[in-house]
Amino acid sequence: MKNLAIDLKEYLNRDDMYYLLSFRTKIEKLREKLYIYAESITEPLNKILVAHYKERLSCAEGRPMLGEYAIFLAGDLFLIKPQVVDKLAFPWLLLYEYSLLLDDLLDGSRSHWSHELLLSQILLESSITEYKKLLGDNKSLWAAYNSYQREWINEMMHEMKWSCSKENQSKTGAIFQQGRKAAMVKFCVTSIVYLDKNRLLTSREEKGIDHLCAGIQLLDDLTDVLEDHRAGRLNVLLGDTYEWFNVIVFNSISNIHPKDVSVNQLMLGLVYSGAISNSWKIAAKQIDKAIEMLQDKENQSTKYFKSISIKCRESSRLIDKAIRDMPELQEYFLNTQIKGENTNIIEINTAKLSQMLSRITRHINNGPKASN
Repeated sequence: MKNLAIDLKEYLNRDDMYYLLSFRTKIEKLREKLYIYAESITEPLNKILVAHYKERLSCAEGRPMLGEYAIFLAGDLFLIKPQVVDKLAFPWLLLYEYSLLLDDLLDGSRSHWSHELLLSQILLESSITEYKKLLGDNKSLWAAYNSYQREWINEMMHEMKWSCSKENQSKTGAIFQQGRKAAMVKFCVTSIVYLDKNRLLTSREEKGIDHLCAGIQLLDDLTDVLEDHRAGRLNVLLGDTYEWFNVIVFNSISNIHPKDVSVNQLMLGLVYSGAISNSWKIAAKQIDKAIEMLQDKENQSTKYFKSISIKCRESSRLIDKAIRDMPELQEYFLNTQIKGENTNIIEINTAKLSQMLSRITRHINNGPKASN
């Protein structure tokens, strides 16, 4: 079921995508520069770097990887001179790939994990070297970098602990964590603000970036929900859905095992638990809050993020309406009982299930998603 993937042609036809397309040439040049940089690294690390980045691009299935665009969006949002943004774009790409590589290493088993670990250190060192050539050794600037890096590491550790324990955490805490997982984006923004305006970020600006990253991360979780479910990774979206299975469907205080829920069952659970609809609503609120805190003036980047917020709310409304229009699906779903210890939690007739899913997946397909 390809339901959560939007093909490139359909995605690029959306009005809000034309703004990102204006950066396409710069993004392609940056990728080429990364592949040329890889040639300077010893084998097999050079090949692993190129393969990993192309793997990430492939996983995005045509959607823009917003981490690549972050420095250009920030440049517009903070009214930075384009030449300043261009100077710092490659050091940021190295740091971005470092964070992607480390994120994948922490997510699960990797066939070349030892090589990728070594590669991550080379990327980090190269990124810092390039940054220092342009930014110098200002103590306050690098103290900010250290603070953002510790914040990022702490949140990654928190996520690992939460995912392993399967313990519930407050919604507010989980959403806050979503934003701070992308803490290194704050250094991306800090670097261009410092070089152009000779200052660091204010506390209000840092919080605004946290809100924006939280909203984007929620959309990324929606994009990767099936992959995360299959891999046994936990996020806010899946946590809400599994809790719904426990309390409403299974009527149990013990946690279910994700393997007991098939992909089709998960799709229904995501909708009827309210997890998808709520994620879109929360993402919209986080993005709106970010725009309020970061920029009062209307520019291309604020228009872009506002369009995502509007589409989040509209998609949430359509999903909620679909549920109201199909009460028989909810009743059938909730009244299904377990048929044995070794069966999945829910057994639903395949033909009936396909008919139901066809009515709701188009709203999910057309809703906002993101790839970090």
